[in-house]
Amino acid sequence: MDFSKVLKKGTQSLYLLHGEEVFLIRQAIDYLQNQVFPPEEGLPVDFNFDRYDLDEGVDSETVAQAARTLPMMAPRRLVLVRRAEKAFELKADSPAIKPYVNLFSELDESVCLVFVASKKLRADGSLYKKLVAQKGVVYEAAAPRERDLPQWIRNATEERGRKMADDAANYLALAIGAELALLDAKIEQLCLQVKPPQVISLADVQLSVPQTKNLTIWAFLDAIANRQPSQVLEQLHRLLLQGEAPLGLLALVVRQFRQLLVGKSMMMQGASLEDAAQAAGILPFKKDAFGRQVQQSYSMDELLWSYGQLEQLDRSLKSSGFDSNLLMEGTILNLVMRSDLPLGMR
Repeated sequence: MDFSKVLKKGTQSLYLLHGEEVFLIRQAIDYLQNQVFPPEEGLPVDFNFDRYDLDEGVDSETVAQAARTLPMMAPRRLVLVRRAEKAFELKADSPAIKPYVNLFSELDESVCLVFVASKKLRADGSLYKKLVAQKGVVYEAAAPRERDLPQWIRNATEERGRKMADDAANYLALAIGAELALLDAKIEQLCLQVKPPQVISLADVQLSVPQTKNLTIWAFLDAIANRQPSQVLEQLHRLLLQGEAPLGLLALVVRQFRQLLVGKSMMMQGASLEDAAQAAGILPFKKDAFGRQVQQSYSMDELLWSYGQLEQLDRSLKSSGFDSNLLMEGTILNLVMRSDLPLGMR
């Protein structure tokens, strides 16, 4: 990720990095450290880099004193404060908050003070508002939305001076999901395996990434939407053998039929495929396949009937003494093959 814009090129004196995406937090810290201490300049980092963890009992006075210390034989110094949620959750009248409040208003431009919180902080907190008022930079580390993952993958590839084909990025997003550290490692591996200037192709990614649970789930749901009984059984058995619970899979199937129902309803009312897919929450690169499924696979009556069957399966899985796997298999096959569909609705 290019942090130059969101972190203002690392030139500010006060930063707050917060959120649960550890990989992005780590990247942001590395970026700031390299901006304060450019590797090519050989600056004395040890003399000018203080690290604190508020879980270890470090008090606000200690942090304030470090942030007021001027750099030694270098233009800037870096003070990194981890577990900063302990500071940012303090009440406005807490004595422990006052050293931070006073510090924010008098930071020297030669100091880069970075607070790191391992969860998303509330913007209405007293110290949060004070930091913003002093023009501190706030960065929330959040994983990209599912629909934005392929673009994140392409960007990460381009930052390495390489290019990945769209279908290859789409496949990698489906295979791994929003596990950013794993995605980044896989992109690095592909960049080493595929010699430049060759574009990283779908075949390259498929060769490097084995069949994952994510891909199996997508294949299972696509097989249902495309009414492919043999594929449904193959992927369902694979997921059950991997330890997936029938109730968990049922939730995914219900979501799939809801998407089809939303898409069918909107397109029957004259909406475009783009609008119908967006309303149904379909990933952009699956839009065309979704259009074919909506138009060719199920009628509106069949979708409504399927909803009833899924509700009945939910009750059976929660209360019946029958084998859950068999109940799941039987109902899903009924939906795909329409073996129990009333004659008037076939």
